[in-house]
Amino acid sequence: MARGLHPSYNAMMLTVEGLRAMLPVHGLGEPLYFFSTIGSTSQYARELAEQGAPHGTLVVADEQTAGRGRGENQWSTPPQSAIACSLVLRPDGLAHDQIGGVNAMGALAVAEAIEGWGGRAEIKWPNDVLIGGAKVAGILTEASWLGSGLEWVVIGVGVNVRPESVPDSADVTFPATGLDATLREKVDRLQLLIAILENLAARLGDLGSAALVQAWEDRLAFKGQDVRVEIPSGAVEGVLIGLSPSGFIQLDIKGSGPTEIGGEGASMRPVDS
Repeated sequence: MARGLHPSYNAMMLTVEGLRAMLPVHGLGEPLYFFSTIGSTSQYARELAEQGAPHGTLVVADEQTAGRGRGENQWSTPPQSAIACSLVLRPDGLAHDQIGGVNAMGALAVAEAIEGWGGRAEIKWPNDVLIGGAKVAGILTEASWLGSGLEWVVIGVGVNVRPESVPDSADVTFPATGLDATLREKVDRLQLLIAILENLAARLGDLGSAALVQAWEDRLAFKGQDVRVEIPSGAVEGVLIGLSPSGFIQLDIKGSGPTEIGGEGASMRPVDS
């Protein structure tokens, strides 16, 4: 039985009672805000952060009707089908050029949780988690700065679990899948969320480190393949070599050797997708 759970509790259900029995996890998950339905967990977490919510504040929803991905992408969550949560963090000493590491930390936390179920996860730079080349999870990071100092950062996590959480192929620009189908078992959403929080807590100390970038690169999808990187000024194609120490990607463009590309608003996909 999971730690702290009452014998009569059905662990397959994601409820406030079940979460409170398991939280906090190394300082994460308290205070907890749980909603049976909400527009966006990240929007609510942002509002809490702006009001002074402490490090570790967690917003969880069973249903999310207006979730956001990167750019204009939407991430809706049908009831009882997925993980939709956002976490307020206030890490010390994080510089502007290290904020990409928070995306990596979130993606790694999900990937490592999936690996705990026996799956093989990859990270499509900068913030998507893939299984078998299809997207199973996405990370959205939003931050507020006072000059060069970080006020807060919100990590939004969305994971497709049940089949009904997987969007129709006509509604997405990249193939999507769910954990139940790929792992061939019904994944306990509560245990999955707790595993993600445990991994996040373990990775917090790695922010800004070479160890975080290396763990990220170890799971980097499409390495050695032709990829297309969309940046605000246009698009660039080349062979994906790996990551730079700052967490940007390195491309070999027409045999010219490593070229570092990244920054806010950048996204990547294989050329043949």
